[in-house]
Amino acid sequence: EFERTFKSMKAANSSDIKDAGKQIHSLLKETNKVLRVSNASADWRCYVEFVNSVVVEGLSTAIMTSLEFLLDQIDPESIRRDGRLPLFEIMLVLDGTDGINFQPPLGHDTKKKGMSDMIDNIVGSFFLIST
Repeated sequence: EFERTFKSMKAANSSDIKDAGKQIHSLLKETNKVLRVSNASADWRCYVEFVNSVVVEGLSTAIMTSLEFLLDQIDPESIRRDGRLPLFEIMLVLDGTDGINFQPPLGHDTKKKGMSDMIDNIVGSFFLIST
């Protein structure tokens, strides 16, 4: 359930960010046209660099906010303090032949279904917004 919802939200957010990037590019192009400034002009390059720094700062803030939210969602103290249910559930499975197993596996799994795989996927998706 979590993975399906996460994929849906990730796709929607990615689409919104790409659309915003296209809009920024379009606005820069339109501004350049209205001002009739050469793309090679030092002033124009400075302005484009300023806009770029604003975008980079916004993306950095979005990534940091997402990482902080994830940490808050998996921190046992935060969960207890806020009375929330844990974001992930790991079951301890006692098996007569294999002994003790965790479901999902704690580390990386060949099927990419382990806890480390899930966390890597979530964190990786935060950084993908900047590409």
